[in-house]
Amino acid sequence: MNKWAVITGAGSGIGAALCKMFAGEGFKVLAIGRRLNAIKETRESSRNPDNIVVLSADISTKHGRADIFNAIPPDDKLCFLIQNAAVGVPNKLEEIKCEEFEYAMAVNVTAPLMLTQGFLKRLDTSHGRILHLGTGVAFKAQIGTATYGITKMAFHRLYEQLQVDLKPFNILIANMLPGVVDTEGLWEHIKLAKQQSLPHVEYFDHCIKENLILSAEDSAKFMKFVLLETTNEEYSTEWNIHDQSHWNRWKNL
Repeated sequence: MNKWAVITGAGSGIGAALCKMFAGEGFKVLAIGRRLNAIKETRESSRNPDNIVVLSADISTKHGRADIFNAIPPDDKLCFLIQNAAVGVPNKLEEIKCEEFEYAMAVNVTAPLMLTQGFLKRLDTSHGRILHLGTGVAFKAQIGTATYGITKMAFHRLYEQLQVDLKPFNILIANMLPGVVDTEGLWEHIKLAKQQSLPHVEYFDHCIKENLILSAEDSAKFMKFVLLETTNEEYSTEWNIHDQSHWNRWKNL
């Protein structure tokens, strides 16, 4: 019987780094992304490519989620569901496109809810763990961040709801703030924000100048620690990579 970790947004950044780490720990990893070439690169650049199963799927659609549910053999054990995928085009209020906002809601909120529901019985059987990747943008309204910020705030509310709804089940859920991470999505966001002269670009410039942008590997290492090394009693909470109280437990792993 194989043990599985399901990771959305696995084509680059934190998702790709985490796929490789879990594959190295002996898990079968379902690496999910929209871009087939990107998730293939995740597998091919891994030291344990045979442990990574590539799945090109749009999690915003019923068809895409059905492919995800059907990808794991029924007799295998689903241990982890990592809700990492997120989208959100930066735009001023007058430039927000309805279809982009609706797509962000579908990816950032609807899909995580439906993936949890679809895997509910399997995670319950395995005493599994769910991890949400949050962001501080959800809690700080700024010009140009409506699409990403509003949908990620709804994602946080989903985490709070699932904390309650999962109590009758043998499933634990945690939320994580991974910091500002060097990913393809970050640099694309900064480029688009600069094109529109959005004010939060100053924050990113500060992070770049002060060397505050974290590597995807460091953030993935933190996630792996939370998922694999914490007790049931301490897991179900909100984890912040900048909280130094736990650094001695994972920084040197």
